[in-house]
Amino acid sequence: MSMSIRGLGRFVLFLALGSAGARLWAQPQLTTIRDTVYRADGQPFNGIALVEWKSFQAPNNTNIGTQGTTVNIVNGSLSVRLAPTTSTANAYYLVRYNSDGQFQFSEIWSVPAAAAALRLRDVRATLLPGGILVGGGSAGGVVGETGAILPNFSDSETPSGAADGSNAVFTLSAAPSPASSLALFRNGLLQSAGNDYTLNGTTITFYSWAIPQFGDILDAFYRTAGNSATNPHTLLSTLHSDTTPSTVARGGLIVGQGPGTGTGTPTWAQLPIGQAGRCLTSTGTDAVWGNCLFTGLTPGSLPFVDANGSLAQNASSLVYNNLQRKLSVGNNTVRGTLHVFDSSTNAATELVVRAGSGQVATPMQTWVSSSGSPLAFVNADGGFNVPRMIVNTSSIRPGIRDVGTSTDPANTALVDGDTWYNTASKVRKTYESAQIHATPQIVCSTTGTANGTTAFVDLGTCTLPTGLFTAGDRLQIEATYMHSGGTAASELDVLMGTVTLAGRAIPAADDVVTLEISVGFGTDTAAWSARTVGVNSGPRYTVGQSPFVSGGSLGQLRLRARELTSGTDTVRLLNYTVRRLPQQINP
Repeated sequence: MSMSIRGLGRFVLFLALGSAGARLWAQPQLTTIRDTVYRADGQPFNGIALVEWKSFQAPNNTNIGTQGTTVNIVNGSLSVRLAPTTSTANAYYLVRYNSDGQFQFSEIWSVPAAAAALRLRDVRATLLPGGILVGGGSAGGVVGETGAILPNFSDSETPSGAADGSNAVFTLSAAPSPASSLALFRNGLLQSAGNDYTLNGTTITFYSWAIPQFGDILDAFYRTAGNSATNPHTLLSTLHSDTTPSTVARGGLIVGQGPGTGTGTPTWAQLPIGQAGRCLTSTGTDAVWGNCLFTGLTPGSLPFVDANGSLAQNASSLVYNNLQRKLSVGNNTVRGTLHVFDSSTNAATELVVRAGSGQVATPMQTWVSSSGSPLAFVNADGGFNVPRMIVNTSSIRPGIRDVGTSTDPANTALVDGDTWYNTASKVRKTYESAQIHATPQIVCSTTGTANGTTAFVDLGTCTLPTGLFTAGDRLQIEATYMHSGGTAASELDVLMGTVTLAGRAIPAADDVVTLEISVGFGTDTAAWSARTVGVNSGPRYTVGQSPFVSGGSLGQLRLRARELTSGTDTVRLLNYTVRRLPQQINP
């Protein structure tokens, strides 16, 4: 043990003694281990035993911190008091025997709670790969009295080599077999093969960043190929008095059971592998292959077969509340009769109902009232049939959207009251009295502004979207103007892009003027007629034409006005409406 560890031990001991009067209740119960240790030549062992341990919890819930202690052995006499380790899994003491300044051997102690002093044979144990303790106070038989380990295993071996901060090569007493069985610890930390060191036979070579420093402690646990001088024999043979002779078969299990019938003195015997899909179960006396039963299910969870073909459950994502008769898929919140919710990240919830081969006209889904009366249907042809539909339009999305069709449905499929959207003519259509009817569209309808200057000013505008008007459509414009002052004449005009549709002067006496324009679109020409009526000056008419490209851009509609002379008179656009009448061909 390094001087730093002994110094830490004195510091911890000082703190413990300083607070003993106030915390005697927290001291652990101790077990005395007392015995005489001899050398192989029969002489009493003289030297020290270094006892090390990792933190664990003693039987009276006292927390034992990582520490170590030195025990002097004089004329073979060993005596030490330690906290029991058997109440905590994988808790044990590592004891190294040192004599004449050299490491002699090491052993594992598993210390039980005992009032009387124990001997070494009562606490000696073996640490198998995987941290499994056998022997000592941990259960199983006592393994030797010389600190020897089981054949084919090497536990807590200190590799030979100098831990001086520069030496990177250390040697094991035997080659690990297989090499992957080597568990190498440095100061209690498991080193990673291929990352911290390499193994070649019995030679361990540390990488530069993992070279043991002065005072570091190395522990090696591994399996070996065994002693070739031993007498090889089958696992279940007459060489074992507690086994039933057998030739080991692939997949066979070694179990303790009575010979043949499950009665008599139990022996170690082989249970051959069962048939596919069978599970190992208990009869209360023996282990047998039987039907697979899954126990330990969480109440309310639904079992399922997982990716490995095993029966499993997920109590947080698939549950059924039998009291409330509610099923939850995706979480365990039984908020509705059926609650489907995909709680995984970046996932989407999708519910699919597939029609059967004999669906014909039978609805795929039906909703009924508490009295059993049908409320809604999802028909076999995809139609949704309900007495009424309530939708909510918000500021960010409309309540209804019809993605439409470029070709009207066939008359054979239409009945009065049908409605749809035609994407080619960009219009909603309805079906009544054996005819298809296009629905007029209000493009703009609002109030305008006023102007009292001699310059033309836009009193109202309306954007005519590109692609909205096609051959066969009609554009209607209606407007009402108010003229105040009565001392000066005014003038108005209407532009569609760069084309003038109407224009006239308004006498000072006309305080009200109305405007009506009708534009018809052909395959290559747009023609229009305009009619203005003053309250005193009467009607005036204008007509005109201009080239037109179906689906092209018409530009912005501008309703302008001005005063012909400066003064206090003003002209105001009281209201205007722009309406599209889509084309509709009927036989």
